[in-house]
Amino acid sequence: MRRSLTLMTTKGGNVMKIAKKLSKVLLLCLCGFAALIAVYWWNLDNKFIFYVVRPLMNKLYDGQKRDVKL
Repeated sequence: MRRSLTLMTTKGGNVMKIAKKLSKVLLLCLCGFAALIAVYWWNLDNKFIFYVVRPLMNKLYDGQKRDVKL
């Protein structure tokens, strides 16, 4: 029993705390990777540009006055 307690602690701190932090970082990276795969799989970046950015840009530039001189 005593041997298992010495394996769980180190000089700098508790191994369990490090493992919890590492698991949170790993879970965050895994969720981020899954989000990137979803964006790639359903082509969400181009859909966002087509349905959101492009209409806003058209509205902005169509509203400008043109100075046309030939």
